Amino acid sequence: MRINRKLALNIAVVAALGTSGSAAFAMTDAAGATGVVPTPRGGVLYDQTDSASGNGAPDQNFEAAFDAYDSEAADDFVVTEPTGWTINRINTVGTTGTPGGALVDVNFYMDVGGAPDTVAICSYSAISPTDTLGSFNIDLPTDCILPPGTHWVAIQVDQNFGTFGQHFWSNRSVDNGSGGVWRNPGDGFGSGCTDWSTAGTVCGVGGGFNDFLFSLEGVLGGFVVDADLGISKTATGGDTFGGAANFALTATNDGPNDANGVVVTDTLPGNVTYVSNDCGASEAGGVVTWNIGPLANGGSAFCNIQTTVSDYGAISNTASITGDDDDPNASNNSSTAGLEGVIRVIPTLGLWGLMAMIGTMLAGVFVMTRARD
Repeated sequence: MRINRKLALNIAVVAALGTSGSAAFAMTDAAGATGVVPTPRGGVLYDQTDSASGNGAPDQNFEAAFDAYDSEAADDFVVTEPTGWTINRINTVGTTGTPGGALVDVNFYMDVGGAPDTVAICSYSAISPTDTLGSFNIDLPTDCILPPGTHWVAIQVDQNFGTFGQHFWSNRSVDNGSGGVWRNPGDGFGSGCTDWSTAGTVCGVGGGFNDFLFSLEGVLGGFVVDADLGISKTATGGDTFGGAANFALTATNDGPNDANGVVVTDTLPGNVTYVSNDCGASEAGGVVTWNIGPLANGGSAFCNIQTTVSDYGAISNTASITGDDDDPNASNNSSTAGLEGVIRVIPTLGLWGLMAMIGTMLAGVFVMTRARD
């Protein structure tokens, strides 16, 4: 006689509970029911509580006797605000044996190739939720501030199976983004999913459905982008009237983040005349404006400005760089390059020239004196 995996699992767990004096619950890898949608407090940033499948996947950290069945589930979402989201509550839909015995571990991850990263951005353990028959309002002890992009929220419920039974995170009949993922490191459920894998279609838990029911609350913004912008400048030429005086600009971003809205402004000195540039910059009234736009972390951009010398004197030219993001280091936001320029030459007399001039003047005086006589 062949015994299917779920039946064998139930027999094993009931037998284990029987030896400990309790057999009130039998373990399974699908809930067979959907929980109630918890009421949000307000400020919902993301809502994925629609399209309930009528099922759910296990997401529980069991007592030591059942460590092989410890499992965790996660689902993805997209932070759409350029300044990020500040999350202070997550609401999950779920079912449980006996309510009131749960503590919740919550982790937020960046997305890497359609799965959670290995290191959490925000990590919380043993949160006491508001429990409505296994559906939770989970108030985070500190805000989780996330940058724009795709992220994952992972849930694991710390609950004693022998006393409170099994908890399930209710799932959806449709996927949004990547399908929800699930893992059971001890492989007690026999799925082979000891690391993150698609919950329903790969691991076969939760009735074959992937995505989970949850919503996120908080406020828009909160993520501060730091980008250390810098500008450097060199100058060549400028030593002949009407000749070339050229300026080479290098814009840099030393991070730690990509920069946005980067602009370089170069106000030319009054003794040069603008000719051209090779970076698509605009010029008006002697002011060159170079709109770089986004500049990646570690990236550089280059511009050469050509002018001609139009007046005498030293040439001193300063360029500055700005961006839309916070710059932690303002000391490298401007750069000045100088050239000697064309010097106006005033003739001077040497000693012999001076003596000759004095002699000429004396001779003139003598002639004028004799003329009066």
